[in-house]
Amino acid sequence: MTVIRNRTISPRKHPRDASPSSSSDEEFCMPPFAPSLSRRRSSGSSNGSNTNGNSNNTMMRKAWIVCTALTLFVGVATVGSFVRSKGYLTGNGDTADNSSSSSSTVEQSRRQLGVSTESSDHVGPVIFVTIPEHASKSMSEEALKLSLENSNLNSVEEFIAKSKEIVKTHISEATLQILDSLHDSDYRYSALMIRGLPLDPNIPPTPTDGSTITLDKATFVAESMLVGFGELTGGSIVGYSSEVQYSNPWIHEGFPRESPGSALTSAKALSFHQDMSYVDHPPTMLGLVCVREGYDTKVQTTLLDNREILDLLPQKAVDILRQPRFLIHTSDWVDTAQINAQEKAGRPLLHGATNIHIPVDHANMESLDKEAEWALEQLKLAMKKAPVHNIHFEAGDLLLFSNVRAVHGRTPYTDLRFDGGDRVMNRGYFRKGLTTEERTTRMI
Repeated sequence: MTVIRNRTISPRKHPRDASPSSSSDEEFCMPPFAPSLSRRRSSGSSNGSNTNGNSNNTMMRKAWIVCTALTLFVGVATVGSFVRSKGYLTGNGDTADNSSSSSSTVEQSRRQLGVSTESSDHVGPVIFVTIPEHASKSMSEEALKLSLENSNLNSVEEFIAKSKEIVKTHISEATLQILDSLHDSDYRYSALMIRGLPLDPNIPPTPTDGSTITLDKATFVAESMLVGFGELTGGSIVGYSSEVQYSNPWIHEGFPRESPGSALTSAKALSFHQDMSYVDHPPTMLGLVCVREGYDTKVQTTLLDNREILDLLPQKAVDILRQPRFLIHTSDWVDTAQINAQEKAGRPLLHGATNIHIPVDHANMESLDKEAEWALEQLKLAMKKAPVHNIHFEAGDLLLFSNVRAVHGRTPYTDLRFDGGDRVMNRGYFRKGLTTEERTTRMI
């Protein structure tokens, strides 16, 4: 199990530049004093008075020059301090949130506005960000005002737009940059865990009946955080027409059931997989937010970075996996009438640099020839050898991870009571590169 070390990264403070001179000094150094020097130089008539006047004029000219120089120095220093504190210029090219030139005054102003200066750490391909309490409170106050009608696309669009604005207003520029980079194929991290997010004040009991598919909450704070952070990765939240068992096609509620269900509701262990691997265009990003931790404090979401898997594969296996010599069959809970003919045609299991198509049930993968069977076994062996990154969700945790640069699973539940207190998760699918129709309907 990966040990996560919590480390708070606070912007380092620097001494503030000297405050402006006192009022008397400002008056002494005022530029209008220069014309009076000129008048004194022209006022002497006798030799004696000229000599004394010249001596006085020389001293006053020197004093004026010194005062002017001091005024310019203090002015430049003050402007420079302001520019650095705003993050326009830093010594090492970092943003103000990470620069050693960030000032305590700016930090206080950000806190008063509810803007976040998060702490962060990373373990392997997962970067962790903790939202400070003041920012979480501000987001909660605004998200509690939002309404959401599951079947009304206009309501969903308005909810998405407002959620994005809430999140964007209250998190740091550094976290925004991480979100914007998660879709990049060459980005170092494939997952972002955000902790300390607000939740709804009143969460109904976890449903214990397998036929119930929604908590029926009165507020939508958790959904707002999922949608707001997810859309700031640059992807759009989408639903899939073949996923018909959820009350909301865009935000899926998941809780363990005694009756059979989907991967989101199964109490059994989930093998490493890519969500929606059987369709042509699976989501490029997944979001999971924990609404209720539940009793089971040992259940883990597991991640494998696809780059670490591919590094363990022979090149010949990689080449074969890129060829249309495999089939992926759908699971029982999928509406097969909505699936295109590709399920019956040969397809590759590896697209692009790192996009590995693996269904949650590995038995649903079929090889079409002996070489393809060998390559598939090599893939399964590499997944067993690759480093596993384990994450336990607590209430208020949001995990965003690439669905094309990582595969994920889950350990089995070991403490389920089915008394209304078990774990509740919300899930969202996000995708870049939508067609005009897909963007309009948010359905694939």
